[in-house]
Amino acid sequence: MVMKINPKEVVRKIKSGEQKICVVGLGRIGLPTACLFAKAKASVIGVDKNLKNVKLISEGKTPFQEKGLQPLLEKVIKTGKLQVSSNLKEEIPKSNVIIILVSTLIDNQKNPDYSELEKVCKDIGLTLKKDSLIIFESTVGPGFTENFALKTIEHLSGFKVGKDFGLAYSPIRASPGRILRDLTSYPRIVAGIDKASLNRACAVLSLIVKNRFIVLDSIKAAEAAKVFENVYRDVNIALANVLARFCEEAGLNYKKIAEAANTQPYCHLLRPGIVGGTCIPVTPYFLLFEAKNLGLSLEVVETARKVNEAVAKRIVDKISEAFKEDGLKLRRSKIFILGASYKADSRGEYLTPCKALMEILKRKGAEVFVWDPLYTIGELRLVYPL
Repeated sequence: MVMKINPKEVVRKIKSGEQKICVVGLGRIGLPTACLFAKAKASVIGVDKNLKNVKLISEGKTPFQEKGLQPLLEKVIKTGKLQVSSNLKEEIPKSNVIIILVSTLIDNQKNPDYSELEKVCKDIGLTLKKDSLIIFESTVGPGFTENFALKTIEHLSGFKVGKDFGLAYSPIRASPGRILRDLTSYPRIVAGIDKASLNRACAVLSLIVKNRFIVLDSIKAAEAAKVFENVYRDVNIALANVLARFCEEAGLNYKKIAEAANTQPYCHLLRPGIVGGTCIPVTPYFLLFEAKNLGLSLEVVETARKVNEAVAKRIVDKISEAFKEDGLKLRRSKIFILGASYKADSRGEYLTPCKALMEILKRKGAEVFVWDPLYTIGELRLVYPL
């Protein structure tokens, strides 16, 4: 059992197949993570509730495009180092290390939606094997892992953390198109509920992480570090958007001004635009939710979200103004959007600029068409119906 052996032995026993790793959630980060552990000679079971994706992965086919992932998946499936399942309750008792990479989003009221993660915690609590190590990697608000996940697992398992199982947190730090590289080369933030959990989590992660570990003194601090990274990005994009708006009204060229300003080493003005994806537009709401529970108002974070969420409407307004200058109207006009994803050279449809623009344009009566070379016509019709 992982928590009963020293960290060096943990690595040896994982490589020998005596200790097994379970990766829960085979999405954009989970599947590459599972493949990297399998590449490092670990015996890995990947679990996902999506039956279609489980079938594809079992056949050595990736459900999404990611640089370098397809050949790696084929190899680890062929060697048998990676196996996949849709039955979490069945696989948890067979596993010694459980790594959780379930998506966390927001609901219609822009509150954190941890429902999938909560289900996973309950299943783990009902089937957890004594002396196992659980490593959470999903992005959550500061305090979630200890306030909900840990309490749920302890209550349902009857075990006590630190005595009967270990718990650690190490947030995701990777971007689409470079996930395999980022997972191995970025410094890795990690925190444990106690020293034993921390040391064993670092030992496990050292199988794939080639850079240093940044150890924080609490799981809550590690959760906050990840949230702060994304909030920093969101706030700085909002700054770029308001400065670009000023330049537009003042007859200035924001791009050239930003390039000049950025020659100062401490200035990092970003490109303005719509913020999309599963991280930057979502994570600030995790922080705002926790701040509200503390009776705090984070005005800068709130304002940044409002600024960035208003960009799509402003773009449509500019299109409408340009049409009017030529005596045209948006209603019944045909608009062609090039690029369906939220990031160049990758696939990903959650909160994309394309969707944001499409919804507003359609409400104004425009006929909208979408094209992206990374998608088939059938996929585009499914995601962006006319």
